Amino acid sequence: MPRIFVTGDCHAEFKKLSFKAFPEGRSLTKEDFVIVCGDFGLWDESAEQKYWLDWLEARPFTTLWIDGNHENFDLLKRYPAEY
Repeated sequence: MPRIFVTGDCHAEFKKLSFKAFPEGRSLTKEDFVIVCGDFGLWDESAEQKYWLDWLEARPFTTLWIDGNHENFDLLKRYPAEY
């Protein structure tokens, strides 16, 4: 059965999802979800932002997020929705 974890604002500080800060993450699979509720931290298309998005993609779990008031909505609108 998939597991669901919920956290608050990241503000692009994704280290909170590292195995050191979130050791439970080691035992998760892509069928398990970590939901970031608001202020994920999607701001630009910089190399640093790409690094962290790739880093999140490499986590063994699936990251879902809800946008907050501190997102770059112009950039967000250009991304495709995935279902």
